[in-house]
Amino acid sequence: MARRGADQLDEVDEIQINFAAFRCPAPAPGLLITLLWEFHPQTEERLYYRDGEFHWVGPFEGAKMVNFPGPIGEQEVYYIPHPETRTMPQSLGAKAVSVHGCFPPHAMRLT
Repeated sequence: MARRGADQLDEVDEIQINFAAFRCPAPAPGLLITLLWEFHPQTEERLYYRDGEFHWVGPFEGAKMVNFPGPIGEQEVYYIPHPETRTMPQSLGAKAVSVHGCFPPHAMRLT
């Protein structure tokens, strides 16, 4: 979607990716490991990009409310480590890129 939008613009100022993963992480060990890694204080890959530089952020930083469709509704999301933060500035020429996300509220309380 970002590529399609970028192709229709002369320049890309900002790309904000927001997601809410609303399946229980317990049945799949990989999901639980991902959840714990994404919010671990020493995770170095949790970045955002702005003005030509990558900026490291700690867990639960960059909190904002996002209204998702359907039963998910409004959720608080935080910076999440995702490869788009590193790839989109170069591939799409974006001046700013951030990825925010959350898991179900009961799972967020585990971290």
